[in-house]
Amino acid sequence: MSRDARPSSNEMMSSRNHGHRDRDQYLLIGALLGFGMWLGSIGPLRAWASGAGYGSSWVLSVAPSFFAAWTFAFWQAFAVKARPLSAAAYATALVAATEVVQLVWPRYVEGALHRYTADIWDVAAGAVGASVALLVLLWRQDRRRRSSRPD
Repeated sequence: MSRDARPSSNEMMSSRNHGHRDRDQYLLIGALLGFGMWLGSIGPLRAWASGAGYGSSWVLSVAPSFFAAWTFAFWQAFAVKARPLSAAAYATALVAATEVVQLVWPRYVEGALHRYTADIWDVAAGAVGASVALLVLLWRQDRRRRSSRPD
């Protein structure tokens, strides 16, 4: 092999950065927005809801699982370039697994937290969050394909 046929050090470095330049930044924005909503739903939103008399709202109780699945799906699509269905499946499995762990969480830990930590509706909310993310990811994938196609 001739010296000219070998890739330059710059080409080798760019191949090692896992294709950073062709990553869809909108996926990162979706993940960050989901993460912000997740943080809000486990903290300030719950405090506000309790003060406003909505503390027992079912929607507010499952919102963290919804936003966690949304965030995981978008992160998978961005960080490891997972296809939309794979990203949504991973997000659903991860949220379901964490909720199942909380369902069988030892009672003494639950008592220390002064609240019940999870129920089956959290798993359902995670699946719905991943499904909504899947629809958005499929739409985004279609938009990118159409914009990269020469007409």
